[in-house]
Amino acid sequence: MRLLFYSKISTITKDGLVPIYLRVTIDGARFEQSTQRYITLSKWCVDAGKAKGNTEEAGTINYFPDALKQKVYSYQSAIVREGFPLAVEALDILYNSNF
Repeated sequence: MRLLFYSKISTITKDGLVPIYLRVTIDGARFEQSTQRYITLSKWCVDAGKAKGNTEEAGTINYFPDALKQKVYSYQSAIVREGFPLAVEALDILYNSNF
């Protein structure tokens, strides 16, 4: 399972902001979900998957992906603990029912 946070530059808002998306890949299958967070493209670090800098804005934006990572890993544990195969479909159901 791989997690990635990325800015979706194809959907820039009128204010010049880009949405931040979460992508989880399991055995080549992808699950993508908007984080409902937006950032100026110049303030986004593609390599790190986080906001650049140590401003209050960057800290606020960077806190959310870290919290989502923990949530996804929690879902992964629950799926495995219940004896279900780890698959994008199971993650999608859990994520969308609890988010």
